[in-house]
Amino acid sequence: AVIRSHGVGGDIYRQLEEKGNDYIDATCPFVARIHKIVREKTNEGYFILIAGDENHPEVQGIVGHCDENCCVFKDEFELREFFSKKYEKIEKKLAIVAQTTYNILIWGECIKVIPHDDENILVFDTICNATSQRQSDAALLSKEVDAMIVVGGKNSSNTIKLYNVCCENCPSYHIENAQELYGLNL
Repeated sequence: AVIRSHGVGGDIYRQLEEKGNDYIDATCPFVARIHKIVREKTNEGYFILIAGDENHPEVQGIVGHCDENCCVFKDEFELREFFSKKYEKIEKKLAIVAQTTYNILIWGECIKVIPHDDENILVFDTICNATSQRQSDAALLSKEVDAMIVVGGKNSSNTIKLYNVCCENCPSYHIENAQELYGLNL
């Protein structure tokens, strides 16, 4: 078996080992770091908040290391709702992580929502450096041009985030191949 770069939950590792299956773990080191953080903090009694897309395989893998002791939020609005309605009820310390490909602009807004005077809240910067740099560069470039064309897979989280960052500043197009490029009305 090969574990892809998005990683998997702890139960998959246990199942592979119980069945005696060999596997190659190709989990991205940045994703593996998040797994380590959430495992350790769960064991220390923290409740885990995960910024990301709950349907994305990476986030599903992260959730699988939290022993159902977590909540996934997609943006600052859902995070604000968590703090206003659920935080007091859980009576646990919080550890907050983000999907490695999470949108840096939305992450910045989420950081503003987190109570900074609460010593029971730990925030870990887990957005991949390369992802962060690409999004930052795309944001700067998209402020200086008339339009942006972002080329990448239609289901690629990285590409979608780049496209969304560019849309904030200029007309932007997400294409996957040359055929789609020829079809654009620029």
